[in-house]
Amino acid sequence: MMSQNVQGSGREALEKFLREVGGGDWSVHGPQQSSAPVPTTRELGERFGISNTTAFRVVRELLDEGVLCRRDNGRYYPASARELIRSHYPIAFPTRRFESWTSMLRDIMIGVTRGCGDLRNGILLVHDERLVEQPSVEEVAKLADESVQQEILGRFVERGDLLSGIIFDEIWNDEVLGGFAKHFDRPVVIYRETQLDSFGNVAADFETGALLALTHLQSRGYDRIALASPLQDYLPNRRFLECCSIQASRQGYPLLSDGIYEFRSSDKGFRSLQRDLKKAEGRVAIICPEDNGALWLKQNLEGKYALGDELGILSAMGTSVARENRISSITYDFVEIGERAVRMIIQSELRHETVAPQLYFGKTT
Repeated sequence: MMSQNVQGSGREALEKFLREVGGGDWSVHGPQQSSAPVPTTRELGERFGISNTTAFRVVRELLDEGVLCRRDNGRYYPASARELIRSHYPIAFPTRRFESWTSMLRDIMIGVTRGCGDLRNGILLVHDERLVEQPSVEEVAKLADESVQQEILGRFVERGDLLSGIIFDEIWNDEVLGGFAKHFDRPVVIYRETQLDSFGNVAADFETGALLALTHLQSRGYDRIALASPLQDYLPNRRFLECCSIQASRQGYPLLSDGIYEFRSSDKGFRSLQRDLKKAEGRVAIICPEDNGALWLKQNLEGKYALGDELGILSAMGTSVARENRISSITYDFVEIGERAVRMIIQSELRHETVAPQLYFGKTT
């Protein structure tokens, strides 16, 4: 409890006292911990010779100004205690159901749990199976559209959880997140880039990754590249392939087609890829930004082409799926992405950062 040795009386003296301690100035009132609560309004009224109602009004005015903060136990604290109080709240992670977690998301969660463990913070996992519907890994994942994401976030906000911050993975749409921005305190988007200035961001550096991919394929002697994706609406895939297309144009590197072969969302996409591969002159390399998609291509094309020679396959995710199947890939440290997101929240320094790519040499290029 704060020191009882306080001079002065009346409303003005109370306001002065609360402004001093609210700003962390304990020089007049003796050494205290910034997490000590303000005395109750009854105690303040008695000490300053005013009514409880007047004392309450002063406290509420300073609360609105941000001089004081209120904890869920109903007590008021100096504003300097806000970060200390918040550090005891968990970091929320609204995401897909566990059965739909990819190897990438598991690596990110290793980083998140490691970061929270080091900083002694809890994690609140909020699962919703509608975010990603995929009965089995053999089937194409269906991602929630904007209306479903809005409904999920609306229910999440209604929960009113007290949080240190919140981490959004790559499947959340910027338009949806922006609509709820005022409800979030220290939000961070991971893996993909975001244009939301009020959000922190730890993203894979897709531009450098695309440059590294094309440089590698050129050095391996591939004459042209094909851009392919197993998912139509997956934001990281679209962005990486967009970066590849831009780099190819700058370098004059021929594309097999101007478009993207969506080879698992429809049979037509894979048939088009096979037809164009048969007609292509020279060696072709397929860039697929997703490991499971690259593996699917490998399994469906290795009996028809000499993989790593006349046909190359390069992934752009680089999880254990690619390494275990010796698929060449652009890789990112997803554990580091998770750790950085946690540090950003705990340090309350939201900024936009990128994680550099590396190249894994497999047997498919």
